[in-house]
Amino acid sequence: EYYRLWTSLFLHADLKHLLANLFLGSILIFFLVGYFGFRLVPLAALSFGALTNALTLLSMPSESYLIGFSGVVFWLGGLWLTLYFLISSQMSLTKRILRTLGIALFIFFPSEAFDPSVSYMAHFWGFLLGILFGLLFFALNKQKWQMQPSIQIINQIKN
Repeated sequence: EYYRLWTSLFLHADLKHLLANLFLGSILIFFLVGYFGFRLVPLAALSFGALTNALTLLSMPSESYLIGFSGVVFWLGGLWLTLYFLISSQMSLTKRILRTLGIALFIFFPSEAFDPSVSYMAHFWGFLLGILFGLLFFALNKQKWQMQPSIQIINQIKN
């Protein structure tokens, strides 16, 4: 029943969870598609969403259920923050670190007390996989992006 790794991404426990994922996911998708084009995000997000679910379920008892898009949202965030940090080389290292950490804390720091219905492990795996994919994506495109201003990099990726 491997199909459940993908189908469970589109189920949510309640309206609050759905709206939270839609809000942050939409913003991150907007940023990533705006900078890197439509080809990168949808297929990669669904693929890494399924991988996030698989890794999360390995650490849970077999009778556990995992639903929601949170792992994908954290994957999107890890990817965007990694690429932002690596591509914004015109700023000093200190500024890039502070901005990246500040944005990460602002977006991903839990806003409420621990909730047992939230899979923090899915958040962890999604974020980690997003960082790793961002590093790989950057490494594969580094030659094209080297010594070019950010705006030229963005236009080159879109084309």
